[in-house]
Amino acid sequence: MDELLQKLLESEVLTEETQKELKNAIEATVTEAVEAAKAEASADVRAELTEQWVNERDALIEAVDAKVGDFLD
Repeated sequence: MDELLQKLLESEVLTEETQKELKNAIEATVTEAVEAAKAEASADVRAELTEQWVNERDALIEAVDAKVGDFLD
């Protein structure tokens, strides 16, 4: 993809202004895609960590309840 874009930008088919516009548009699209991928990955990790925390918290509560129950019996 980079090679094809570079050939297109270096060719004399496009004007200099069109080359700049095309390059800027492609860079903006790539930047948006990267940011979207980062946001999605961050949201996925956050959701997984939240689920793990809830599970571990519930297990800890159960363990504490069991120990308190054993102690009081």
